[in-house]
Amino acid sequence: MCAGQDAPAAVRLFVLGPLRLETPAGTIPGAALGGRRVQLCLAALARRPGVGWSREALADLLWHEALPRSWPSAVRNVVASLRRHLEEVGLAGAVVTAGDGYRLDLPEGATVDLFELEDAAGAVAGALEAGGAGPP
Repeated sequence: MCAGQDAPAAVRLFVLGPLRLETPAGTIPGAALGGRRVQLCLAALARRPGVGWSREALADLLWHEALPRSWPSAVRNVVASLRRHLEEVGLAGAVVTAGDGYRLDLPEGATVDLFELEDAAGAVAGALEAGGAGPP
């Protein structure tokens, strides 16, 4: 970011409950990000942002025992669809190829509700261990 530029508005990804994405352009429901497998792929990648998922692990998650015969192509197609949908909402380049798989690189300052919940639970647990009653 160059000096003098405003910081981009935050991106929030919600994976607990109905999948949705909040961007500076507005709230995008999961259905607008693609079908069930595309949404599941996004949720899986969001669970470990910045860490790659192998194509095989994604295939197991997306199809379980019903793997298509051409599962590597099927995984590429799901990821390509996810990339297109994310590009349409201003997140081009968020899904990157990593080794034999893919990873999610969210913009700086982006949040995932799962980690917000984990942080809040950790804060409460810490306060309780210290003898406090937790946040108000």
